[in-house]
Amino acid sequence: YFVGIIILPTVREMEGREGESEGGTSTATTIRRLEIEITEKRRVIKREQAQLQLLEQELEKARLQASKEAVIASQCVDEWGKPTQWDDTAHEVLKGVFKKKTFRLHQLEAIRAHLSGEDVFLVMPTGGGKSLCFQLPAVMPGHALTVVISPLLALMQDQVYQLDLVNVLAATLSSADDEYEKRRVFDHLRSMSNKGKQAPSPFLLYLTPEMVVKSKELLAALEAVYKAGNLSCIAIDEAHCVSTWGHEFRPDYRTVGQRVRSLFSSTPVICLTATATFDVIRDVASSMGLGQHRQGGGKKMATFRSAFDRPNLFFDVRYKPQSNKDQLNALLQTVQDCTEKFGSSCSGIIYCLSVKDVEGVAVHLREHDVQAVEYHAKMEVGARKRNFELWMKGHVRVVVATIAFGMGINKEDVRFVIHTTPARSISNYYQEAR
Repeated sequence: YFVGIIILPTVREMEGREGESEGGTSTATTIRRLEIEITEKRRVIKREQAQLQLLEQELEKARLQASKEAVIASQCVDEWGKPTQWDDTAHEVLKGVFKKKTFRLHQLEAIRAHLSGEDVFLVMPTGGGKSLCFQLPAVMPGHALTVVISPLLALMQDQVYQLDLVNVLAATLSSADDEYEKRRVFDHLRSMSNKGKQAPSPFLLYLTPEMVVKSKELLAALEAVYKAGNLSCIAIDEAHCVSTWGHEFRPDYRTVGQRVRSLFSSTPVICLTATATFDVIRDVASSMGLGQHRQGGGKKMATFRSAFDRPNLFFDVRYKPQSNKDQLNALLQTVQDCTEKFGSSCSGIIYCLSVKDVEGVAVHLREHDVQAVEYHAKMEVGARKRNFELWMKGHVRVVVATIAFGMGINKEDVRFVIHTTPARSISNYYQEAR
């Protein structure tokens, strides 16, 4: 007889063998997973390398374009970097009227080109001193009316306020002005249209593009001044708005650019902006016929560009809580942080996207002893003007506003600009933040 004997493994031995089997399976799975991940990473790297190559090509093109622009700008700087017959008077007006000791970068060159009768396109960062390039020539001997076309009432009011401080005659004319103010301006224009009398005193008139396009009375008054030989200059502020390439395209801006050139063809034009690519400059120049206002044409437009690096600015992104209450408290804390850092007398601007948010933020700040006022397009003109002046004169520290308050406001003690929501575009953010 054969007796088969089966020796069964112990429980411990069984557990060990199961572990070996599972370990082998686990290792194989790990290897397979890693192989798949590595293959996918290689695909991603290859795709990223292709995108990187495209970006490097775009960068090279942009650098080439920038070098072309620099050549054009440097040629104008070289051409107008030499002394002219107007230099002594320009320096006298700078010190005597505007209380400044020296010109900033490219200001004198742009003024020289402008006084010679050239069309000028000036691209400078916000706060770079663009406005002086038409304001100073406007008050020099022999100049009468300077028309300034500007997109925002707040910006117009700010510049008129600044000119009033140095005793330069200036006014705004818009649909928001009352009848008395309008009649006063039209009476002054009428006095400037009389030929053969004593030369009128310098006067700067700030207009919205809509006013120029839609007011037949205004155009008739300006034509009379032009025919009398007293329309000295037309300044187009925020000139990128004239271009279809510019952000926040405004049809009336495009129209007004073409209209002023067709009606006042011999009056030199100066265009100013802090936001203009080379394409925008070319489009504006083509639209308005810049450089061709003299009989026979052929004159070149003088273009000046300044550096845009602002090392004094610091950008900070902060977490925005979910609830409205927490958002308001976080905003209050940010304002308090700025006050602690820059001092209790510093000024600031807070941008909101809606009128409702503007009012809510302003109320919350006032409830916590922060002097704040609102500014938005739905306010009555008188209330807007009053709040603007309170902020400008330092009676309140913070203005909470929509984009109705914006580009190019000149206030030296502004130490913070807060956006509670993203701006409508990168260009808008650039203008508002700087």
